[in-house]
Amino acid sequence: GKLAEARKKERAIFDNSQDMISVLDSKGYFLSSNPATERLLHLRADTVRETSIKDLLYSQDDKARWHTLIESDLSGGASCELSFLSRDG
Repeated sequence: GKLAEARKKERAIFDNSQDMISVLDSKGYFLSSNPATERLLHLRADTVRETSIKDLLYSQDDKARWHTLIESDLSGGASCELSFLSRDG
């Protein structure tokens, strides 16, 4: 039905996007991430869930933006632009 078709489209966007798309828990650990996240951050698919976004933030400004984001009301979802270090530096 329509719901199945919508989920299929959503999955295709998630899997094929060239941009990072991730779902994080309240402590910043990856719950799910698309292939671009793994590729851009040089993370292996089997270890991405063991990684905290906080460990990959590039600057103090990014860390401050992250802190502001997690302290805000996230009930409607949220997004922000951050700079990262890849796992290999």
